[in-house]
Amino acid sequence: DFLGLVVRLTGARAGAVRVPTADGASFRLLAAVGLTGELRTRDALMPAACGMCGAALQSSLTRQATSVIGCSLRDHAAATGEFSGRAVAVPLDHRERPIGVLNLFFAEGRDPPAGITRLLRPFGQLLGLALENERLTRENLQTRLEAERQLMAADIHDALAQSLTFMRMRMSLLLDALGSGDATGALAFGSDVSDELRNAHGRLREMISLYRAGMDSRGLITSLRELATAFRRRCGIDVVFECAVHEVGLASEQQLQVFYIVQEALANVGHH
Repeated sequence: DFLGLVVRLTGARAGAVRVPTADGASFRLLAAVGLTGELRTRDALMPAACGMCGAALQSSLTRQATSVIGCSLRDHAAATGEFSGRAVAVPLDHRERPIGVLNLFFAEGRDPPAGITRLLRPFGQLLGLALENERLTRENLQTRLEAERQLMAADIHDALAQSLTFMRMRMSLLLDALGSGDATGALAFGSDVSDELRNAHGRLREMISLYRAGMDSRGLITSLRELATAFRRRCGIDVVFECAVHEVGLASEQQLQVFYIVQEALANVGHH
């Protein structure tokens, strides 16, 4: 949407945003306005040193396609009769670090409106900021996913891995007892396995309930009250929830963390 706004304000025929790949060897087409599907497919990935885009990214200066630094996309569009004319590459940066390039393509004989060229650099900075915020959002999501996976792995280890190890050891003793004709020992080891299997199944059900549960949209206080009620009903342990306020002055992320802390604490009480 923002690219479309820039294209309309500058009177450009088409526009595109390119960002370097992780290895820095190529440009990846991130967004395009006014380009045909053939052009978008053809130039979805281009060498990072390509023409005016490579020059703009390396020098952090707005570049125009010339006989010295050309533009393969403009040349191809001109050859197919789609459009030709001036092509401009505006570096997108964030805190003086280049993170992409804004391309603008103009029809033959048409130049940007007077004074608009002075706005290209601020446009580039705004787009650069948007791209950087998107990158940080993705990284934050990835970090949260990794943290949740580590938490799940720790829960599975505590709830199931130790039980499986215990049952495996008891099964070995059970087989030895059966092989030696020790009926009393076999019954004892079989009973141990059965009890531990029952306990592991109970803990697994609690884990499933734990991961399915979420904070109620009505807020932290309501969620904690319902959490206490569900714990009392499930475990038969008397727990009292008392709170003198109806709302708490915490950000939504902080409220969610408090909910998870209480939820985990109650789960640990139920386990032990």
